[in-house]
Amino acid sequence: VKTGVRYLHHEASKFDIGVYFEPNGHGTVLFGSAFSRWLDSESSPPDCHTCKVLRGVKNLCNQLVGCAVADMLMVLAVLTTTTLSSWSSMYNDVSTKMTKVRVKDKSVIVCNGNETRVVEPRGMQEELDGIME
Repeated sequence: VKTGVRYLHHEASKFDIGVYFEPNGHGTVLFGSAFSRWLDSESSPPDCHTCKVLRGVKNLCNQLVGCAVADMLMVLAVLTTTTLSSWSSMYNDVSTKMTKVRVKDKSVIVCNGNETRVVEPRGMQEELDGIME
């Protein structure tokens, strides 16, 4: 998916539980309406620990705009169920560098759907891959 809340939010809404975060800190947790109704209904097991946690997360997070405080509290809740080293091993850092390159006509550069690869002009992506190795 392309970066940007308008793209991420739409894609995350397709799942029972959708989570998205952007590098700038924006993001949230979304609960699908059917899943949300089930979670709040008498059909969900009342003694299910996972269901209780999910209900708490659903009540804590702001599904429309996100909330950094709620995100922090959810991370703290997850950390109570695991060790710091286990939490750390779930994340693989990928170094990035963003720079702006001015071109005469940016319409000649065509990217794939999520804007992660150059499709046209042919050969340009291979050149970029070589530079970034």
